[in-house]
Amino acid sequence: MSQPNEPYRFQQPPTPQPPVSAQAPQPTQPGALTQPVNPTYAPSYPQAYGNQYSAPATPPGQGLSIAGLILGIVLGPAAFIGIILSAIGYRKNKAVGAPTGLSVAGIVVSSLFFVFSLLVIIALTVMASDLMSTCMSLGPGTHYVDGMMITCGS
Repeated sequence: MSQPNEPYRFQQPPTPQPPVSAQAPQPTQPGALTQPVNPTYAPSYPQAYGNQYSAPATPPGQGLSIAGLILGIVLGPAAFIGIILSAIGYRKNKAVGAPTGLSVAGIVVSSLFFVFSLLVIIALTVMASDLMSTCMSLGPGTHYVDGMMITCGS
């Protein structure tokens, strides 16, 4: 047992012992019995401390898949960029046998946001053109049509 004030001492590993030969020793006297020989091996050295394993390799298309998913959600009408990046990530992951779930999610989500954005743009365009045609027929000023106030400029 060590004293509380005594510093920690590193213990050296035991010195390696050479392996015992596999041949039985020759009897020194004629007719002497010999023991069967069990070869022993040198003790193994202790492994170094710390992490002995490296991190698993990231699939080559993983970053493209993540970027495609995020861009598909954030960019709205420009979500086709997310579709393209996710498709490239899908092809790269499939080529090396890596999981493709994130790539497929990026393609699906980007496609849905792209279609939704196009529908919103079409709806806004139709509404704006309808308002412009109403203003052209009514002329400048404030008008009430079907209980709705429409203000048209000059």
